[in-house]
Amino acid sequence: MRLYARPSPLLRRQLTFDALVVIWLVLWWKLSAQLSAKITALATPADRASDTLATITRGLGSIGEAAARIPLVGGEIQRPVATLAGDVAHLMASTQAQAEETRQTATEVGWWVFALASLLAVSWWAWHKYRYARATAQLTSLLTRPGGTKLLAFRALAHQPLRQLASYPHIVDELMRGEQQAVVWLANLELRRLAMAELPGGQQPVRCE
Repeated sequence: MRLYARPSPLLRRQLTFDALVVIWLVLWWKLSAQLSAKITALATPADRASDTLATITRGLGSIGEAAARIPLVGGEIQRPVATLAGDVAHLMASTQAQAEETRQTATEVGWWVFALASLLAVSWWAWHKYRYARATAQLTSLLTRPGGTKLLAFRALAHQPLRQLASYPHIVDELMRGEQQAVVWLANLELRRLAMAELPGGQQPVRCE
């Protein structure tokens, strides 16, 4: 199975298409990374709030410890402080979870954007490669069959531009008579369309004067 043509303008177009696909993938990788970074930046306020709440929680813990050492009333003072510290710690945990969820969402969005863009480009690239490989395989198989060269010549009559066909004088008459030169010349036109190796014996046509 051939994925690329022989050295020819068609091969240059195929390689150019490959390069464009690579550029597309690199471009969308960078765009998806930038999008992920922008979404991740939304977690910054939550991170700052979490740091502030952590500081408050530690401060309340110190206050509670200090209050506990007060004779007689220390326990009464410590309980509401400890309750407040617990509420702040719960709020801090919720804020941290929100920040982590935002970062996770940023990663998933970035990957999904890149995956969809890549799937589009790679599917298009694979379809073109498949079409070329199938076409060359069909022509190769046709040439191995009895009368395959003549069938390929008739196929060229349907595919090739009229200007190209008209450059060979009496091409249809010679083809119908089974003239080998005309058959091979037409078959080579079809092989040349896919930049495949040409058959020997197809001389250049002589133009009508």
